[in-house]
Amino acid sequence: MTWKQTYNWSWFDSAYSGIETTDGCLAIIGSSNPPRTPEPDFRLSKLDPNGNEIWSHLYGGDGPDFGLSVIQTEDGGYALTGYTCSYGAGVADAWLIKTNADGKVIWQRTYGDTNHDLVNTVIQTEDGGYLLAGQSASYSQSGFDGWLVKTDHKGNLQWNQTYGGIGWDEIESVVQTSDKGYVFAGVLSSGEDPSPAQLWIAKTNATGVIQWSYSHGTIWNDQAYSIIQTSDEGYAIAGRNIPDITGANGPDFWLMKTDSNGLIEWNYTYGGMEIDIARSIVQTDDGGYVLLGETDSFGAGRSDFWLIKTNATGTMEWNQTFGGLGSEFPYSLIPTSDGGLVLIGNTDPPDVQNYDYLIIKVGGKLISGVWTTTRPSRISFTSTPFILLTIGIIIRYSKFNKPYPKKPEKTMKYTN
Repeated sequence: MTWKQTYNWSWFDSAYSGIETTDGCLAIIGSSNPPRTPEPDFRLSKLDPNGNEIWSHLYGGDGPDFGLSVIQTEDGGYALTGYTCSYGAGVADAWLIKTNADGKVIWQRTYGDTNHDLVNTVIQTEDGGYLLAGQSASYSQSGFDGWLVKTDHKGNLQWNQTYGGIGWDEIESVVQTSDKGYVFAGVLSSGEDPSPAQLWIAKTNATGVIQWSYSHGTIWNDQAYSIIQTSDEGYAIAGRNIPDITGANGPDFWLMKTDSNGLIEWNYTYGGMEIDIARSIVQTDDGGYVLLGETDSFGAGRSDFWLIKTNATGTMEWNQTFGGLGSEFPYSLIPTSDGGLVLIGNTDPPDVQNYDYLIIKVGGKLISGVWTTTRPSRISFTSTPFILLTIGIIIRYSKFNKPYPKKPEKTMKYTN
């Protein structure tokens, strides 16, 4: 660990993702409760390379607004996305904000209809526009469907598609491919009772039409949280899997490697007897992978950051936990230009009703004495090519499983 910083602006501060900026600093997106208000706003913070705050801005209204993803745009500014209960057409809508390099709002757009709509991530596309990925109830066939929204460089809607079946379906992560199409990963649920959920990976063309789709898992709750395109043009997916067919043990980290057509080349699970979930993945210069997620099986507290390094074929090389006696929840892992990594999440100290940002910088090759298991999955996979899509825009339940209030009519606020 090179450095560790916590940030406390209010009783609720939760960091979800970030990037290294072109000037070697960090931009972190999350949510905070503004002074004297009960609901969180988007928070964009710029930190120097040592984690010291340079500036922070809040964006939001009277309802809860959760900032989940940030990218630096071609002009040096930022694009932020998440969901808003303060603005838009429905109970909760996808929200895209474009800022300049200092975080000042240039424009903002909402996407959604009368139900619940959410996006988890945003990427800038080859044509300078944006692709948002998440989940929709407004345009689903039943329940919630995965959702892609494509805009131009000013946030004007070009197309959107929903994908899924009769259950709860969600897109967590997306990459653009060399043919200008997209590959996404998330969760696909059958809608049955009990409802098995499976890791889901699918490929679309440039206009969102499905080209191939697969789901993998057991009868329990399996899911993908992060996908990257690998150096051999395949894909690596990080998520959760319950390898015990009885379901008695908690989920494990799940690392899956596919070829360019989404077909599995190998997969591994890593974990103990409790809950272990991989949230983010990067590929290293030696062709291996680093996974970040939460572990209840190892570490000092109720839940800790868990960092795992594997070789190019998924065999664990080292692992390390980070955390105290409370609960730490990681969400995102970003590589830095000096060869290090930044771990992003939040911490809930013991005996304190408070959430703080937790940002950790690591460098070098860590050696850990933490005991763990590394085993090939023993699960029976199902590969389910399907094409179930409808054109639409999303609305959905909160990441925190609470209903949204009706949104007030109010001009957007932007504060330092």
